[in-house]
Amino acid sequence: MKHVLLGMIGTFLTYSISAATYRNFISYEVINSGATVRIWVDSDTALGETALAEIRWDDGFGGFNYSGLTDGVFDSEDVNPSANWYIDIAIPVGVNDADSQLATKNESGSNYGFTGFIHPLSALPVTFQSTFAETKAKHISLTFTTATETNNAYFNIERSTDSRGWKKLGSIAGAGTTQQEQQYSFLDETPLPGLNYYRIKQVDYDGSFSYSPIVSARWEGKAQVYLFPNPTNDLLQISGLPTTDGPITIEIIDMAGRIMLRQTWNQSAINVASLADGVYSLRISSSIEVIDSQRLFIH
Repeated sequence: MKHVLLGMIGTFLTYSISAATYRNFISYEVINSGATVRIWVDSDTALGETALAEIRWDDGFGGFNYSGLTDGVFDSEDVNPSANWYIDIAIPVGVNDADSQLATKNESGSNYGFTGFIHPLSALPVTFQSTFAETKAKHISLTFTTATETNNAYFNIERSTDSRGWKKLGSIAGAGTTQQEQQYSFLDETPLPGLNYYRIKQVDYDGSFSYSPIVSARWEGKAQVYLFPNPTNDLLQISGLPTTDGPITIEIIDMAGRIMLRQTWNQSAINVASLADGVYSLRISSSIEVIDSQRLFIH
């Protein structure tokens, strides 16, 4: 009987671990004047799960010190359907290089799905002080400030419509090494309809790099898409969609990043009566890009 029970427990644990989704590392940044590393992780967690992370660093004696696992926080303020987790871990004084690993915690508090220490965090040569994106009459203006720079070669300006797939828009030369505040600006003269996400990729002379926090701005210059009524619990109308060569796909996504409804736009109202009350993101996509993403309230 004991062997049977052990076999059942082993099977259950195997199933639980296999059912877990490994976390996907997105990027990291240093905040709190260099005292904290913020690790960004994708939102592909099942209901009730939490993302975790920890870092390790060389102890100087041929081994490692470990920070211990820290729970993540869900970035629920992100109106994009691909909202993500972030984990803040204090950086010990004098530590310039570390590795990080990700894991998952289920509803019972068990940890599983460890990635191993496969995400290196090199010494960050730039401390980003602020990053802003602002919509103007004919473009989106991006400004950012650095508090310090060390061996900083240049910045790449990157844009995304879903905060996952990124496209380089241009580059700005860095200040090399300086302890003085530096201010930079960049104009996106061809923003896309809806939300535009931006991040700054800082590249060191040796090719190492890091990212700024992600910021966003909405561009209404090419298309003004309206959802009505909003809130709704029955039929949802959409107006203002641009003409495209191919089909337009409508997706309704919950705050955990799960697609709850997907259909091809056919000019008629969308029936949302089957969705539970709550806050969702409605994503409108053509075959080549995301046209718009808006918050939808079901009530």
